[in-house]
Amino acid sequence: MCLTMAGFTPTVVGKFRQRFLLHPNRATSTLFSNFLLLPVELTRLIKTQSRENLTATVQARHRQCGEAQQCRSIDIPMGRTSDKVALSPQAFFELGYKPGDPVQFHYDGGQLDITPLETRLPDRTDDCEIDAAGVKIPPAWLIQAFTGAPDTIDHIESGKRSADYYVDLYNRLCGNYDNVERVLDFGCGCGRVLSRMPSSGGARYFGIDLHETALEWLRKTMPEGTFSAGSAMPPVDIEAQEFDLIYSVSVLTHLNREQEGAWLDEWHRLLKVGGFVIATFRAEDWVDRFTLERQKMAIRKSWSEGDGFCYQKHRYWEGIFPEFYAGTYQTIDYVRSNWGKRFEILAIVPPADSPNEQNTVVMRKRS
Repeated sequence: MCLTMAGFTPTVVGKFRQRFLLHPNRATSTLFSNFLLLPVELTRLIKTQSRENLTATVQARHRQCGEAQQCRSIDIPMGRTSDKVALSPQAFFELGYKPGDPVQFHYDGGQLDITPLETRLPDRTDDCEIDAAGVKIPPAWLIQAFTGAPDTIDHIESGKRSADYYVDLYNRLCGNYDNVERVLDFGCGCGRVLSRMPSSGGARYFGIDLHETALEWLRKTMPEGTFSAGSAMPPVDIEAQEFDLIYSVSVLTHLNREQEGAWLDEWHRLLKVGGFVIATFRAEDWVDRFTLERQKMAIRKSWSEGDGFCYQKHRYWEGIFPEFYAGTYQTIDYVRSNWGKRFEILAIVPPADSPNEQNTVVMRKRS
């Protein structure tokens, strides 16, 4: 099965890194509205050659019939510290690209070529990389659609940490995970966490997401799961009281107040009596740790005017998710008073103790 919890010992990780990095010169990334990130594995390869600057040739997104292929040269300062090298998107926009377009990189002998990615996803699932646990690895551009960075190693290792964490939370606060029968990953993406959940026991896994290409990937690579397209508002086409556990990672960090309330109600409908929700959100301690002072002031002002709920529109996920997918922040008191109307809140864990560095709430559907 692809759904596995096989452990990553230091030795196995080391071997895996070497195996995967055999071909980092052929990598992919997604164009965001404000930047294009070089794939992290490619960046590491270039830096091992002590290159501080690089010139890349960018091919146009489309070619007019009868015309020569347009291209442009851009200079890339590599720097020395971070594995994340961001390029201005302007040259790409001028060559016909738009936010959300995947691009591919080919690095050979110091020359970097950047071209549009035309390959259909199903063609890439049969011969994709497989990690040390036997799980098929999505292409970096698809990983980036959910994490913001085309970093394959982090996708694998953070997915394993998160799955371990949620199972441990369940065992400590909810019961024995081995007794769980039906689990819903709400906002499953391309399976970062879901692909690391336990295959032992009798659990059957379901996923819901807005990203149709990610669902294509999961249906092709994890046929034992059941995957459904999400929407801005419920309901979903699933019977009531179907699940023992619903977990949701970084979804309620992007919805407006109406959407959040509607989906909390839908989770309540989908859960069995006595079933559990594990979900992440961003509260005061997250804002204090991860936002600049100017943004802190704006969020706190919105909290004071909105009873502890703040929803900020932005273009970060343009071309990848629908326009409503923005930035949401809510106070602990707001979560307790509003989510607590629907569920019994068992615990709220601070970001410092969570693998994805967001607040985590554990809740139970009352009898």
